[in-house]
Amino acid sequence: MPIEVKVVSQAAYDAWLVSAKKLFASADAPQLVQVASNN
Repeated sequence: MPIEVKVVSQAAYDAWLVSAKKLFASADAPQLVQVASNN
């Protein structure tokens, strides 16, 4: 997979960062890893 580097303004980066946080840091995501408990 090629790596792509883009030069953008600080404002464009800040706008992307806000949307990326909402998209990738969602608390609604299913839990992919479950740890067994020893009860």
